Amino acid sequence: MIEIKHNLQSFIIQHNFSSIVIIADETVWNYYPNYFDFIKEKKIIIPIIISEKIKNLATCELIWQKMSDAQVDREALCINFGGGIISDIGGFAASIYKRGIKVVNIPTTLLAMIDAAIGGKNGINFNHIKNMIGTFHFPEKVFIDKNFLKTLTHNELLNGFGELIKYALITKRDLWNEIKQIPSLSADEIKQTWIDKAVSFKAEVVKIDPFDKNERQILNVGHTIGHAIESFYLKKGDEISHGNAVAIGTVFEIYLSNYKKLVSTKLAEEISNFIKRFFTIPTFTKTESLEIASYISNDKKTMLQTVFLPLLNDIGKISLKQKVEIAEIVEILQNDLR
Repeated sequence: MIEIKHNLQSFIIQHNFSSIVIIADETVWNYYPNYFDFIKEKKIIIPIIISEKIKNLATCELIWQKMSDAQVDREALCINFGGGIISDIGGFAASIYKRGIKVVNIPTTLLAMIDAAIGGKNGINFNHIKNMIGTFHFPEKVFIDKNFLKTLTHNELLNGFGELIKYALITKRDLWNEIKQIPSLSADEIKQTWIDKAVSFKAEVVKIDPFDKNERQILNVGHTIGHAIESFYLKKGDEISHGNAVAIGTVFEIYLSNYKKLVSTKLAEEISNFIKRFFTIPTFTKTESLEIASYISNDKKTMLQTVFLPLLNDIGKISLKQKVEIAEIVEILQNDLR
């Protein structure tokens, strides 16, 4: 069950875990080396240097080896301390180790707070394809503290903001109306109420559709094209953040939605122009578009050469399974939307 609380220490005290494994972003750990000092015994710390490239089986094997060396058993707790990559790879490793140990997420980035740490999805990349291998393994708790945002770089805030824009589009209009008034992006400008609304919306959707069969696909707005673009850059060795990819994917999917006469030109331009205030929309050649489309063909949300993806009708109104041909995506990707 997902529950958002702030008192980590009382949760740990209430439970008699055999040991506590902390999988931590090394940079975050260096900022907060004393964060877990209240845990006096049975503490195993696994710091990881973060990049999208480490989301692979080799990193999982490293985690599993350290758990095994420390004789971690099934009564242990795994704490994922960091951003979305940590909750992804830590959640996956914990779900597999001894057929699954309990997990707590402590997200330290905006992206992880509103999305990655919530919902139980986790995974690793394989053959340059984003999240090709993964499981559903729901955290016991998610502890959110907005103060972590103060240490983030501007690029990391952008990473989360791309995902926050998605939530503003798929939930009630008041969130969109508030977010589009933001004068500039900083930790102080990100309101706690925005985080709360995004978290509450995702938690409610996940409760209805925990295993991503129907309603949960609303959370994939911007992600079908976004994940493909992310995989494209990952293979090139020119890494792009998830939130950046989602923002770019959202612009192309909004264009697609307008092309299919699902969303008005006025709203499509309003959304695209707002996103372009913060994100640079790339242009792609036909060859590049075909390569990106090949990743869409391998995406978990596709069937053969036809994509079924959620497209926007209006703020808070989504057509969940719109049929789109891969050839249409190739054509759209070649448009200059800068």
